[in-house]
Amino acid sequence: MQKDNLSLRLATPADVGAIAEIESLCFSHPWSEEDLLGGFDNFTLYFLAEREGETLGYCGIQALSGEG
Repeated sequence: MQKDNLSLRLATPADVGAIAEIESLCFSHPWSEEDLLGGFDNFTLYFLAEREGETLGYCGIQALSGEG
């Protein structure tokens, strides 16, 4: 998806550094890079919002027991 040079894409483990940086800016108890990496193996999808190669935000969706 792209609008006004904003793009959304599925994150990969290579994006964990950018996600962890946002976590540390937004939360007093952020998830570590190790915790975030574990999500890639545990039914979690992360999406990134980017503009011109800069990560602006992310969201994570985890599927558990048929719920998201």
